[in-house]
Amino acid sequence: AALWLHPAASNAAFLNAQETTHTLVQAYLSGVKQLRNVRLGGPLGLKEQGIRPLDPIMAHSGMGMDFLIANIEGLRALLVESDFEKSISEGEAPRSIVQSVVVELDMTDSRVREIAKSSPDPFHTARSQLMALGWSLRNVHEAFLGAMAKAAGFSVGFNSLDGD
Repeated sequence: AALWLHPAASNAAFLNAQETTHTLVQAYLSGVKQLRNVRLGGPLGLKEQGIRPLDPIMAHSGMGMDFLIANIEGLRALLVESDFEKSISEGEAPRSIVQSVVVELDMTDSRVREIAKSSPDPFHTARSQLMALGWSLRNVHEAFLGAMAKAAGFSVGFNSLDGD
């Protein structure tokens, strides 16, 4: 925590506040991609052709949907508790975009809860409903990336997984 909260030239992990912001943004973007592409897309078979779909996470425990819900809640908490929107000046478009991303995550969370209640095996019986969540998750990824690009000083081609 001390390294995170006190970036400085003497801090081996974070030299300045921009580096801590980049790390938070990267954590959020990577988390959304992991949720969309692996946790949802893998079991739905939305990968390269000819590759067997992954088993749903925690399939044998029956807690897979609870895990998805926890992932969404964690991403939402990261956005809200890190105060990204407060780092953007009042009235600037990115601030309202970050607010709309939080609303979209809330709606996605509600939808996952509905799907979980309606089916004991959603990856087989509610496949199309789960696939639709992928669009929401793509939106929360792309909208946040666009909003934070200017605020956090990212270049247009920023890739959260390339180590920058």
